[in-house]
Formats: sequence, C-alpha cells, structure tokens
Amino acid sequence: MRVTVRPAKRDGVLRTIFDHELAVGNVAGSAPGATISIDADPLHRKSRYRDNSHYRYDIFLSVEEIAGLARQIASS
Repeated sequence: MRVTVRPAKRDGVLRTIFDHELAVGNVAGSAPGATISIDADPLHRKSRYRDNSHYRYDIFLSVEEIAGLARQIASS
C-alpha cells in the first residue's frame, strides 16, 4: 500500500509517507467494518532538528465502503 500527501488547495509536491506491503498486524476486523493501521512518516519532516518521528494513521472502513471498493475493483 502506498500513501501519498500533497496540499489540497494549491499545487505542491507529492510526497510518499508510506510505501510497504500491508502485514497481518496492519489490518483488524471489527463489527461493523475493518481498520487499517500504519506507521508512516509525518506530513512535514523537520530535518534541521533531526526529527525521525513516525505517526500512526488509522483508516476505518465500514462494511458498505469495503463492498463499494470490492465492486470497483471487480469492474475494472
């Protein structure tokens, strides 16, 4: 899975903050859906301070959203 970020309201540089295969520990099922949790780079790296922080991003998908994604993948 790859996660990229860029400014929403203006042109800007596209930056990859996560680019790894999802592991079993990244995905947890729960009623009524599933959560994908990743440890990724921060949106803004403060290199002058040698900031090597990572942040946990949790993405919750409802059953309907998972079904919609499956339909889109199946139709492409």
